[in-house]
Amino acid sequence: MEPTKLEGLRAPVARLPDPRVDRTTRHLLLDLVVIAVCAVMCGADTWVDIEEDGRAKYGWLKRVLPLPHGIPSHDPLARVLARLAPEAFRTCFLAWLTEGQERIGAPLASPLVAIDGKAARPRFDRAIARGPRHMVSAWATASP
Repeated sequence: MEPTKLEGLRAPVARLPDPRVDRTTRHLLLDLVVIAVCAVMCGADTWVDIEEDGRAKYGWLKRVLPLPHGIPSHDPLARVLARLAPEAFRTCFLAWLTEGQERIGAPLASPLVAIDGKAARPRFDRAIARGPRHMVSAWATASP
């Protein structure tokens, strides 16, 4: 595995309480969390989207994660990540963002990420029974 900007996520994820019992841990918690975070940052909306994004980026993910059993399917992703303690995950994610903020030299008191969201029209497509597409933009406010 090559070192990457995801390196700062290893220690916080290691502190996350794993909701599984030992006999049900086929995939590493680090693998599940990183695949999900990366996929969601790239626009994945569902567990199937997250799995598909992981499979599409397998070459890169294999360079940065152990992936001893490959890319997990959407079932273990949903099962494990839905059972993570929300506050523990929040702490983990904020620790990773803070480490990134320190790496770029931004003052810790400054806003880290600015987020803007929009819903495209039409509001609801009756033909396919689906709501509008949502777009979210996020950027580091202290980045050069």
